Amino acid sequence: MGARGMRVAARRESGGYQPETAWPCSDYGNVARSGTRTVHPHLTRETVEFLNLGLFGATIGAGLAVLGAAIGIGMIGSRAAEATARQPEMSGDIRTTSIILAALIEGAAIIALVISIIVGFGVLGAI
Repeated sequence: MGARGMRVAARRESGGYQPETAWPCSDYGNVARSGTRTVHPHLTRETVEFLNLGLFGATIGAGLAVLGAAIGIGMIGSRAAEATARQPEMSGDIRTTSIILAALIEGAAIIALVISIIVGFGVLGAI
C-alpha cells in the first residue's frame, strides 16, 4: 500500500474520512458557498461574489442588447410608416429597406446575446 493509501486508511479509522469526490484540501471547514452549492475550497467569499458580479454583468448586457434592438426596430417601423404615408408610390422600396435594416439590427442583437452567454459560461467555468 502506498503513502496515499495509508493516509486514506488512517482517515477512515479516525472518522475524518472524506470521500474521493471531495476537493483535495486539508481545510474542509472554510469552504466558500454560493447559495446552497459548495464551491471550491480555495475560493474566498470575495472571489465568489466577484464571479457572481460577472454573471450579473452578462445578464445586464444581454438585457441591454435586446432592449436596444427593440427600440431600433420600433423606430424603423414608425419611420417607415411615416415615409409610406408621405410617398405611397415608394412603399415597396421603403418596405425592403426597413426589412433589411431590421435584419441587421436583429443580427447585432443576436451577436451581443451570444457574447453575453459566452461571458456567462466563462465566469461559471471559473467557479
